[in-house]
Amino acid sequence: MNKPSLQLDLCFGDFNKLKVVGEVKWKKSINRSEIKKLEEKLWRFKDCSKLLVVPDENNLDYIPNGIDVGDTNKILREIKIRLSNTKPRGF
Repeated sequence: MNKPSLQLDLCFGDFNKLKVVGEVKWKKSINRSEIKKLEEKLWRFKDCSKLLVVPDENNLDYIPNGIDVGDTNKILREIKIRLSNTKPRGF
């Protein structure tokens, strides 16, 4: 597998194939130029989902193109939904 030599915060795969790559930016605000650099970095990875995790999506100066944004509230909601749809396992 040909991979760019970049540092990533998130990288999920399945059978030697990347499924998701992403970055965590844990600060109050992220300016447009920083998001543009992130777009360039993540778009080097082909055929996989891109994700940016931030404390609050409303604090972004710019919504990245083609990159899903997940803030803490959105992620927690999704976890609760998935957990409520999970059936308990029996013996």
